[in-house]
Amino acid sequence: MALVGALTMQADSYTYLTFETTDGSKVSVNITSLSLSASGKTLTAG
Repeated sequence: MALVGALTMQADSYTYLTFETTDGSKVSVNITSLSLSASGKTLTAG
């Protein structure tokens, strides 16, 4: 929960988040109306 709180407080400074996938490629997601969900070892951002 502390990590989520830290991300929420910093969200106003950035317009996107960049994730590195398991194959090494990078994917950027706009944070406007961003939702995150986790299931097992999978994080889904949309």
